[in-house]
Amino acid sequence: MNEIEYLRSQVRLERSHLREVRAAWSARLGSGRPDDELDRVALACAPYLLFALRRLAVQDSRHCDRLRGLIDRNAETVVDEPAELRDALTEIGQSLQQLYEACQRFESAYQARVAGRLDVTGWIRACREFDAWYADRLAVQRHRLDRWLDTHYALTDWRSTSLVDADSVLEERRLHEAALAALAPV
Repeated sequence: MNEIEYLRSQVRLERSHLREVRAAWSARLGSGRPDDELDRVALACAPYLLFALRRLAVQDSRHCDRLRGLIDRNAETVVDEPAELRDALTEIGQSLQQLYEACQRFESAYQARVAGRLDVTGWIRACREFDAWYADRLAVQRHRLDRWLDTHYALTDWRSTSLVDADSVLEERRLHEAALAALAPV
């Protein structure tokens, strides 16, 4: 496996971890279990969800910046179908802004719950709202940049946008395992 394949593979793995945890978390939130159990699980999963979603947002933001630079250099000769790429970048930019805002609201609720300023009912409601937002907005969106990444990205591009390094890989795995442990059947 060459380095580009490794970086892309790691990003795909992290995104599959996010989908896995979010699906299990969503199922648990909709299970009708007692709020005190949901509180424990949600508090354990929130750090992973926030870490993974912010990481995804930064990666996609860097992809957009890098590809926008290709358009700016010389649209006709550097990038095939620059108008389509511009549209994709605009759409993704709007989605990223919504993601940052949703993460901010969710983190505020999480911090308030940890500090005791938000009761269990309010916290579970915030979790369900965040989960519904994720299902309605983020889960249905496809990554529209793949073909340009395949065509125009070199190793230096992948290194600067993937955010893959030993520390981040270990942190992602640690948080992922903690979330999975909390989601294990009781």
